[in-house]
Amino acid sequence: MYLIPHAEAVLNMMQAKESPGDDDARYVLRGIKHHGRREFTKRDAQQHGKRRFPKADDIDLALDELVRRGYIRLRAAEKAGTGRPPSQSYDVNPLVFRNENTEKRSQYSHNTVEQPEIDSSGNNESASEQSEDENRRQVTI
Repeated sequence: MYLIPHAEAVLNMMQAKESPGDDDARYVLRGIKHHGRREFTKRDAQQHGKRRFPKADDIDLALDELVRRGYIRLRAAEKAGTGRPPSQSYDVNPLVFRNENTEKRSQYSHNTVEQPEIDSSGNNESASEQSEDENRRQVTI
């Protein structure tokens, strides 16, 4: 009986609905991580997700959510003279990339670019050369 109110509170929290910007914020954050962006403009983000955010104002809720959670930070607006003001620009929190795998990817994200391993043992022969030498030794013996 003592823990029933606590259990009810936990169950209510588990059933809580996400805010409408949460899914969009995750989408924008995935794009930032995928492209390794350390900084970007609102226009860049909207153009990347043009199908999801057809108008520039559609992405505001997602960007506000990322700012609120500390993933990105709005930069101070720079005055560029006459004409239309520049698009809002954002800096990405470096901790966003802290646990990311930093290997380079091809345009098809499931194909990774293989980097040759560096052998620190001082042996400069490749494995294929070593196996060819072993095969020659076995044939001549």
